[in-house]
Amino acid sequence: MHIQDAKDPKSTVSTADTNEDDRRLRPPMKCQWSYDDQLLAVQSGSGDIQVFLTSAPLLGDSSINYAVVLNSLTELMIYSYHTDSIVTSFVHLEMEPSVIGVGPTHAACCSNNLVHLFTLAEDGLYFPEDPHVIREFNGDINEVALNYEYLAVRSGDKAHLTMVRKS
Repeated sequence: MHIQDAKDPKSTVSTADTNEDDRRLRPPMKCQWSYDDQLLAVQSGSGDIQVFLTSAPLLGDSSINYAVVLNSLTELMIYSYHTDSIVTSFVHLEMEPSVIGVGPTHAACCSNNLVHLFTLAEDGLYFPEDPHVIREFNGDINEVALNYEYLAVRSGDKAHLTMVRKS
């Protein structure tokens, strides 16, 4: 199955395999987009349903020396510009974040009521803290902000302030 751009039908945006394991062709019978156009569900002639991710949510943040972008549903791309060149590194996450924040020394990825903190190194690569710090809050996290010492989290109509590094 080929997914094509509606503006330019001659260009193929993505290709998806709708064949079964025995390699018999199962032509798509029905297709349905999600309300946000990020998922495409395809039903084959045998009744199987496959869901394809067509675009990841645009999520990221930046600080004076770092830019962090959600590269896929569970992978961060970290750009560091401490020197004249930009260093790129990747962090594989155990969850799909809904909020990302970056400070001068840490990156925070939030999912529901959990914050995963990662320490950022000056050479642009990250190094985790045991393997990383997880903080839990009472409600779903809407916003996060970091500086050298503190992590601020907005959950509902409340703001929480906690130290980034516990001494």
